[in-house]
Formats: sequence, structure tokens, C-alpha cells
Amino acid sequence: MSSLLIVAQVAASFLLLIGAGLMLRSFLRLQRVDPGFQPENVLTMQIGLDFVKYNTGDKQRAFFETLLEKIQMQSGVKSAAASMMIPFTNDMKMTGDFQIQGQATTPGQALPTADFRIVSPCYFEALHIPIFKGRGFLQSDRPGNPDVAIVNRSAASHLWGSQDPVGTRFSTDRGKNWTQVVGVVGDIKQYGLDKNAADEIYVAMAQNPMMESSLVIKTSVEPMSIARGVIELLHAIDANQPAARMRSLEQVRAESVAAPRLTSNLLGLFALLALAIAATGIGGVMALVVGQRRHEIGVRMAIGARPGEILRMILGQGMSLTLVDRPTSG
Repeated sequence: MSSLLIVAQVAASFLLLIGAGLMLRSFLRLQRVDPGFQPENVLTMQIGLDFVKYNTGDKQRAFFETLLEKIQMQSGVKSAAASMMIPFTNDMKMTGDFQIQGQATTPGQALPTADFRIVSPCYFEALHIPIFKGRGFLQSDRPGNPDVAIVNRSAASHLWGSQDPVGTRFSTDRGKNWTQVVGVVGDIKQYGLDKNAADEIYVAMAQNPMMESSLVIKTSVEPMSIARGVIELLHAIDANQPAARMRSLEQVRAESVAAPRLTSNLLGLFALLALAIAATGIGGVMALVVGQRRHEIGVRMAIGARPGEILRMILGQGMSLTLVDRPTSG
């Protein structure tokens, strides 16, 4: 019975070790996934405006443009932008369907669908997201000028097919208004390193003002070292305006893989504990075997068996517990 228990303990511990190893390998592979942008040296924060004080699009636009302009001039800042949400998060997901001008549709046919992102100029620059075709957003992409958008490569491939999206137009309101595609950018892992890139369409913040926004600030120094200065600039514009969740983008990335890391660590810990318990049990059984076979050992030594042979016999019986399921012979 004791042998069966030891066999079960060893088997369970090895299963846990294998599971922990697989989880660790998956976690390490996840860490090596290219997110499609550079999270290093990027400070992030969230700002939600008072809807009473900033109750028009013009006021919202003016606030964020003024703040970004001041941040851009701060020492240690390379680029600053605003976005409806930062990578590795799903705080403000906005998905909608649209019609691409010139693409024939039939009654009842589903329209193309994509995730829409509102970003300011310099967003792609701040995160080093490559622009493959066309251009990024400009300061001139404002109300009064044609509405513009930028699509990622996934959307270009899935939704435009063989057609070059740059220069085409689409409508989100059944043809009442049209937005022109001016660029194609790289895909990013918006929802996590273990998720596929979504079909994304970026639209200009100046043409789509927001009450809530996340800032992404590319720095030449340690990101958190400029945090106090950014808050001072924020309060210089509005002394009562708070900022939330100030952290580096690398911290956000680390938090996004915290669950698999914890699972891997816990599995490893349980496996080591189970292995220690099994090893203790094997040691106890081996001591019992020696006690039970003391007479046999004495006889073997009396007829010339060497100590090494006796040791191999005892160790062999103990090791067999980890390999086969059979009771200890007496």
C-alpha cells in the first residue's frame, strides 16, 4: 500500500512539473512576441474631462491640443499623443460597421466591421508604429477639412482585399458622410500578446473630440521621472483636472501577462512541493525496506557481497517505485 501511495505521489509531482514547464515555455514565448510597436520609454495616463465644464467638442479639442503641445515642449519628451485607449487594454473598445465606396453590396449582406480608434497626430510616432503607405495624421486634419482615417494592414487585407485602401472612402452612416483613407499602418497587439491583431481603423482626434483620453508620451529618460512635470502642466491648464493610472507602457505590458506568469509560478511551486513529499515518502519506504531485509542483507554480506552491491539493490528497489506499480517485496 505504501508503494502505491509513493508511486501516485511521484506521478502527480512529475505531471505538475511537466505542466509547469509547458506553462513556463508558453509564458517565455509570449514575452518574445512582437507587439507591433515599442513600449519602452513610454509614459501613459488617463484623463477624463468634466462633462459640465467641457461640454462641447471645441472645448474638448482645445484642452487636449493645448496639453499635448505643452508636454511636447517638456525636457525629456520626444513625442506626445492622445488615444481613446492604450495598447494591451480594452477599456473603450468601439466596434462598428461601415460601407466602402465602390464595393457592391446586396440586400441583407453584412457590412465590413472594424475596431475604431481615435488618436491625435504623433500617435504612430510615439509608439513607433510603422506607416507602410500614405501618411499619418496632420495638424491640418481638423473640422472643416475632409474627414480622414488610417487603416492597419489587417483591415487593408481583410476588408479591402486586393484594392489599395489609400484614396478610397468609407461611410459609417449609410452614405451621409464619407471618410477618406490616407494611410496604412502596421498591426499591433491591442488586446494582448496572445491575441491576433484586430482589423483597426484610426480616425483623427481633432475631427472626433473625446471626453476621455489616454496619453502616450515617448521619452528619452525614465518615463516616471517626468510624471510630476506632466501633472504640473495639466494643473496649469485646469487646476481641478485629475489624471489616473499613470504608469509606463512596459508596466501595462507586464500586467497584461501577469495571469499566465502567476499560473506558471504556482504550478512550479506545487510541483516542487509534491516532489519533496514524494522524495520524503521514498526515503521512508527505503528505510522500511532496509529494516525488513536486514537479515537478507546480513546473509549477502556474509557470503561476500560488497557494500556497493547492497546499496545498488536497495536503491534499485526504491527507484522502481517511481517507474512501476508493484508492492515492496519482503
